[in-house]
Amino acid sequence: MIMGLHTNVSMLLGAITGWAILGPISVNNGWSKFLSKTEMDTATSIQKASQPSNWILWIALSILICEAITGLLILVIKVVHSLAKRRPAAHDPALPHQLVPTWAWVSGLVASCILCVVLIPSIFNWKVLWYLVVFSLFLSFIVSILAVKSLGETDLNPVSGVGKISQILVAFLGADILTSLVSGAIAEAGASQAGDLMQDLKTAHILKASPRAMFIGQMVGSISSIFFSVFAYKMYSTIHTIGTPPFTAPTANLWLDTARALRHKEIPHSVIPFCIAFGIIGGLLPIIEALVPVKHKKKIHWILPNGIAFAIGMYITPNWTIPRFIGALINVIWKKGWKQSHLNYMIIVASGFVLGEGMLSILTAGFKAFGIPVWDIGCVSQQSSSGH
Repeated sequence: MIMGLHTNVSMLLGAITGWAILGPISVNNGWSKFLSKTEMDTATSIQKASQPSNWILWIALSILICEAITGLLILVIKVVHSLAKRRPAAHDPALPHQLVPTWAWVSGLVASCILCVVLIPSIFNWKVLWYLVVFSLFLSFIVSILAVKSLGETDLNPVSGVGKISQILVAFLGADILTSLVSGAIAEAGASQAGDLMQDLKTAHILKASPRAMFIGQMVGSISSIFFSVFAYKMYSTIHTIGTPPFTAPTANLWLDTARALRHKEIPHSVIPFCIAFGIIGGLLPIIEALVPVKHKKKIHWILPNGIAFAIGMYITPNWTIPRFIGALINVIWKKGWKQSHLNYMIIVASGFVLGEGMLSILTAGFKAFGIPVWDIGCVSQQSSSGH
């Protein structure tokens, strides 16, 4: 409801293209194959990486990368052009004493990067080369831009996807499986934190809150989260073995399979031509939008899909995309039929959906942790009911 119709339509088009067109094409041609739970236990890394969902993932990543690079280049050109015209700087509504000193965030950034380069190789018994950690940090700065752009446009941060970008690039440098996983983790952490900071700081900007107060609050929260994160991990790992039902960590297994496939040069069959074709399309979208005259931008905006949203629709499963599209339709109908009611209550209702889902997710996670049966769309969860 909050994201708007255009973004949700773009995501729906991406879901249809990926899951209803490209996925079946790959299966029918033998380029990918569905694996049952039994087959997954004995499958090789390339077999796991060649499932339809993973086959589509490579195409979605190519769109994300090309659209992000092109969009970034266009942004740089606009900034340079603006500086050449010597336009006045944007007014900062915060008072001078409310701003975060430059030395504070610069010194923190430098110190954290140095700690990362020193500690990560030592944690893994120096099996991870320090210069690849530096390279991963540099990549994290780039993919953070992609993450912020994606989160700002679609309300979804493709952290796992951008982490795989780092995995792919370090693979070309001959990185082993461990280094590939660490590199992806660094990029994913940077993208995740950049997205969270963007949301927090934008909210604070809208509310005219003090940036310095936000900075201090984030420092306190970051330090506190260290203890809460360790406690939560210890709690779950004590109750269950991580990697086995019900905490199978499917995303972690996908990361490992991707690292193995890249290490052994096992790219999914026939996916490269599709990556190139869709990558070109993704790169052309921001160029076309930038070249369109201002008076025609509104029309072309509805003709051209949002490249990031389109790729996200391919990347995530349709059960996430379809409810968002339905919410966007409800939002449009509500706004046209009852404008004043929409103005007064839309944000409240949408926020209620988000809060309700979040609270119930925590509740059901707690039930599963203690073996209490939960209902998934009218049926008892298989993992919960299997032990009863």
